[in-house]
Formats: sequence, structure tokens, C-alpha cells
Amino acid sequence: MNDPRESDSSPFELSVDGSRAMIRYRMTGLWDEAIFARFHEACLLQMRKFNVRGEAFDLLGDLTEFPTQPAKLNEQRERLVHDAIALGLRKCGVVTNSQLV
Repeated sequence: MNDPRESDSSPFELSVDGSRAMIRYRMTGLWDEAIFARFHEACLLQMRKFNVRGEAFDLLGDLTEFPTQPAKLNEQRERLVHDAIALGLRKCGVVTNSQLV
């Protein structure tokens, strides 16, 4: 499988800070299920790297440019949280400028 990291024009970006055991992500624009599937796989790839080393990790999300999404995608994001917990998620923070997001 190809590494699902995305280019600068992507609706999401992921970066890993190994010294802090943190995965940072940024989400932008309106998404469909295909975009979310790529994001989900990219997140799992990075989370599994911490899990293999037996390290807990934190997530920090920037959703300041991420509008409210269809309910179906929000349900999928909730599933990703459960996957993250199973892989060692310790803390998760999200920055947003909308209470609805």
C-alpha cells in the first residue's frame, strides 16, 4: 500500500512529533467519504507506529478551516476516535472556531 501522506493542496495534513509522542493534523474544506477514508488510513498508519513501540500518543487537531460536515462523516470521525483509543491515544485536543464542528 502507498504511504497515504498528502500534498500541500490536500484537505488534510498530518505531522508527527516523535519527541512529544504527538500527531498533529489539520483538516480543511468539505469532505466526502473518499477523503475521509484517506484521512482515516493516514492517521492509523501514524498511530500504529506509536503502538508498535508501545508508546501512548496525543492528537492535536486544527479544524479552524473545517466547516460543519454531513452527519455521516461525523459518525466516521467518532469511529476513528475509538480506533485511536485502542492504539494508545492518551489525550486529544481540537482547535476550532465553530461550536458545531
